[in-house]
Amino acid sequence: MKLTVLVVDDEKNIRDGLGRFLELEGYDVKTAEDGKAALDLLNKGHVDLILSDLKMPRLSGEELLKAISTASPNISIQRTVDWSIMDGFQFQRYLRGGH
Repeated sequence: MKLTVLVVDDEKNIRDGLGRFLELEGYDVKTAEDGKAALDLLNKGHVDLILSDLKMPRLSGEELLKAISTASPNISIQRTVDWSIMDGFQFQRYLRGGH
């Protein structure tokens, strides 16, 4: 069974690029442009992991984290880093927990 990852970022290029990369790695991917849209998606279906930006309009990554941690404590949430400084190998290591 594939894991489902929700990518939340207000920057379309980052959101779409990260989503495409994760799909190539074999994940099911959902994307949201901010925390509000992410919560709407979470209410409609299952997600195993959330990769979220912190600074976004409408509902920030911190606010999203607070809302999810009480409503869905089994979802793993990772705050994103500056993806532009990571190459593909470093990103794969990051996803596997080897920060």
